[in-house]
Amino acid sequence: FDGAEDSNAKLSYNTIDNSPLAGKSYYRLKQTDRDGAYEYSDIQYIYVSSGSNSLVSIHPNPTRALLTLEGSALELEDLAIYNLTGQVVTNQAQRLSTSEEKMVFDLSRLQAGVYMIKTSTGVHRVMKQ
Repeated sequence: FDGAEDSNAKLSYNTIDNSPLAGKSYYRLKQTDRDGAYEYSDIQYIYVSSGSNSLVSIHPNPTRALLTLEGSALELEDLAIYNLTGQVVTNQAQRLSTSEEKMVFDLSRLQAGVYMIKTSTGVHRVMKQ
């Protein structure tokens, strides 16, 4: 990312790893000043489950509208949907039903494309047609 030159304002940056590896992945930012001085952000990590061992079942995938997520209540309690630019679009996906272990979303308001669904312990790729 390009820097903000001489800004003293607090800035936020985000990105999405479009090809995360299965398991735990670690990320950090390196901020470099014009004089070459640099510092690193705190390390963040995500856990991406590997297909059949996933703690969440998502179907159908790809989908045109309705998407069902099934998993433990703990896994589904911290759910967010992101587009590929890193914007949270959860509020554009209408939640039709919720139980402790199952959620149904209507994604018809979202544009066709790839979305990432973050649950408590993983990130899952969904294709909206």
